[in-house]
Amino acid sequence: KKLDVAKTMDVSRVINTLNQDVGRMIFSITKGRMAECLIEASGASQSIANMHRYVSYSGRIAIVGIPKGEIPLRVDRFLRKELFITGVRNSVGVFPKAVELISNDEIDVQSLITHEVSIERVKAVMEQLVDRPRDFLKVLVKL
Repeated sequence: KKLDVAKTMDVSRVINTLNQDVGRMIFSITKGRMAECLIEASGASQSIANMHRYVSYSGRIAIVGIPKGEIPLRVDRFLRKELFITGVRNSVGVFPKAVELISNDEIDVQSLITHEVSIERVKAVMEQLVDRPRDFLKVLVKL
């Protein structure tokens, strides 16, 4: 579902981590350079633990996805590749360019909203989200 939405948003390439080898795909796409910039937005433990494999030397990594628990990282590999790693949180007012693009209808955010719920149904939907995260992109809570 998420890959289908990405394809409709002018994304040049998508990688299905369930049935494609991420490292090989990035190697192929970049002709061996690997990604200069990587955004980890899933919060998936395996994805975070393997970030150093997908990014180039002196590459940049932004971690947006919040994992559910502790994740062991190979710090030696991050150091040897001289990687720049930044933790990022979504915050209102921090991304003025994104707000401008959305305000000017240059980005269709409606296609990202998979569920609209009333405030009374938030708890039930959150439980569903925990059980079936792949069924959700963004949930809009109507007040």
